[in-house]
Amino acid sequence: MKRLPIAVLFSLALVAVGCGRSGDAAVVPVRGKVTIAGAAPAKDVRMTFTVVEPAEGYPRRPGTAKVAADGSFVATSYEEGDGLVPGTYHAVIKYFEQEPNDEDPTSYDRLNLVPKDYRPEVVVDKSAGSVEANFDVPVKGK
Repeated sequence: MKRLPIAVLFSLALVAVGCGRSGDAAVVPVRGKVTIAGAAPAKDVRMTFTVVEPAEGYPRRPGTAKVAADGSFVATSYEEGDGLVPGTYHAVIKYFEQEPNDEDPTSYDRLNLVPKDYRPEVVVDKSAGSVEANFDVPVKGK
């Protein structure tokens, strides 16, 4: 059996440490509800949070959220449901009329019923105990 050079092992250790969570205090719970034109979503909603500006001293860490059938969601940064790192985000919401196809990259924009410019801002304050973010998402052409 061959031995890996020490430099390779050291590099792998650094990558593993760099991917870890930076502490429990680094996130604020974020939850809320998504409605589509005033009603609960009829099908899957995909949601991400893109960083506009991290709070001073905090890392630039995007988030995701699983949206339940009733439209409720809980944001995730590191571990499911833990929240978002303090900072300012844009909520990116995708609601497809039918499943997009990887073989047709244009289908992701074409089939998304949410207007491209709908990117509501979410501010996550490090002093907040939690953040409630509710979105009534407009539908293209309505």
